[in-house]
Amino acid sequence: MTARISRLALGAALALAGATAGAQTPGVPRPIPRQPATTPPVTAAPGQPAAGQPALTEDARNTLATLHLRNAFEVDAGQLAQQQGASQPVKDFGRTLEQDARRVDGELAALVRERGQDVTTLPLPEHERAGHQQMMDRLRAAQGEAFDRELVRAAIDVEQRYVQDLKTMRNRTPGQDPRLKKWLDDTENVAEAHLAAARALKRSQDGQRAARRPPGSR
Repeated sequence: MTARISRLALGAALALAGATAGAQTPGVPRPIPRQPATTPPVTAAPGQPAAGQPALTEDARNTLATLHLRNAFEVDAGQLAQQQGASQPVKDFGRTLEQDARRVDGELAALVRERGQDVTTLPLPEHERAGHQQMMDRLRAAQGEAFDRELVRAAIDVEQRYVQDLKTMRNRTPGQDPRLKKWLDDTENVAEAHLAAARALKRSQDGQRAARRPPGSR
């Protein structure tokens, strides 16, 4: 897994320029347009898991709702980084965040549908929603290098919690749900790559600020 994470981190940190996304509306992160899953979804009757698929536990529903909301934040923050980023590395990182979050959330939505539910009806945690709105408000208010630093700080905070929640959910997921376990493993790799790329950007930002300080200053 380490080698795979390193490759993903390098790709996220060095991704080349992407197109600027459309303007956003301030406020709560928007629901993410569903993307095709990487594996064919299994058809389920409304309210019932598909054949051979276990039902989601209450704990799983709550965790997936939290991860869905974080994916929405990554899409909004990634789009904003492409619009307001002062440096090309931050713009590129934003493009990676947006693209990966859309793909990961599409897979999440497919897994939830297989289990007879809909991602739009998951119990979104209010404290997480409020925290993400505050982050987006700070990002929209920042400009130039201040925006770049705020974006990196927010990404590190979100990705650290994302990785921890994925690890916890994987440890609690029953062994008879291999599709969900694989999604958790794959998504942890993506979140680890984002976290490594954000930390690399922070080190670069810190180094640039230190180089501009007058000799003898702190």
